[in-house]
Amino acid sequence: MHELIPICGGILLGGLLSTVRMRAPWRILLTLAVAAGATLGSGEFHTSWSFLLLDLGEVAAASATVVLFQKYRRHRAPGQ
Repeated sequence: MHELIPICGGILLGGLLSTVRMRAPWRILLTLAVAAGATLGSGEFHTSWSFLLLDLGEVAAASATVVLFQKYRRHRAPGQ
């Protein structure tokens, strides 16, 4: 159940990043912030801070999936 927090955060972040133009360092910083928020929000940091790395991967994967899907949708030929 705790894995929904970073995945939903990554989906929201991907929606934001697919509409706003921003440099890569800011994108990385936002991804780290969402992952840290997910780790803190779920309370996993009480067990181990290594959960931050797992949450970081989940946020990044969900965000990249949304960004790539939005890019595909925008560049798809009309009528297909």
